[in-house]
Amino acid sequence: MKCAGKFAKNWKLFLAFSALLLLFGKAVFYALEVPRASEEERFYFFSNETPEDIKRFVLKHLSEAQHSIAITTYALTDPHVLSMLAKKGKEGLDITLTFDKKATPPLPASLTSVATSWPTSLKGGLVHEKIIILDRKLVILGSANLTESSLQVHDNTIAFIKSPELAATLFEGMVGKRVKSTPYQLKEGKQCTLYLLPEGGQKALSDLIDLIDRAEQTIEVALFTFTHPSIVEALIAAHNRHVKVVVTLDHGNSRGASKKVYNQLLLSGITVNLSKGRQLYHHKWACIDKKYFVFGSANWTRSAFKSNRENLIILN
Repeated sequence: MKCAGKFAKNWKLFLAFSALLLLFGKAVFYALEVPRASEEERFYFFSNETPEDIKRFVLKHLSEAQHSIAITTYALTDPHVLSMLAKKGKEGLDITLTFDKKATPPLPASLTSVATSWPTSLKGGLVHEKIIILDRKLVILGSANLTESSLQVHDNTIAFIKSPELAATLFEGMVGKRVKSTPYQLKEGKQCTLYLLPEGGQKALSDLIDLIDRAEQTIEVALFTFTHPSIVEALIAAHNRHVKVVVTLDHGNSRGASKKVYNQLLLSGITVNLSKGRQLYHHKWACIDKKYFVFGSANWTRSAFKSNRENLIILN
């Protein structure tokens, strides 16, 4: 009996130790594993609300660029990104940087000496896009700015897209002509339409509202800032015809910029969730009938569609 009791005690200790080892192993895996899109994948979504790490993902792909890196972003301040860009520039890569002059302080000399930079200030608007183009064929874009907090703290979604055609259009939009909207074929039967705002703002807004108006079953929305009255009306109309509408908003903005819309949606009977935690809920996406995914850099505000330099993609 004494031996049996000792064996049971040791077995429990062994199980507890094994559980700790398993947890430690998972922690190491999530710390070291860097998800990456293969050359075969055309489209890959990535969110830092999972154990994934957007910063590691971005740095990994920046380090693997062979010929060129082009970036347009609202804020470019992450020290590791800046260091990586300077390193790739010294290796002889063509580095092109466009950013909002008010949100990004002067770049370090180690980077400006090897890069072409376009600090930009728009009259009445922001340079609010968040785009990385690698070797003119791979695109990373979404809601994340290239800052420490955006890449590692705040909730964001980015997409990795392999499309030389899309990369070419986005690069032209950075340094030259900006198209209003362009469709692209990504996979067999899969298409996406790119809208560059503000030039294509009216078309983007019209097509987004049309998608909401044609929704039959579900609309899921995740937004940092939501103030556009026309989109609010479309969502309420969809709810009134018995489409299940669920909206998740940043908890801070629900008491600030999005307060009016938040109250309108609640009064209409629409389910509205608020983010939890101190980080910003910085997403800008919608999923309609599980068929269409809308995402990009644009919050659903008048300024996003009329004044800011933004992008919006509708994926079919």
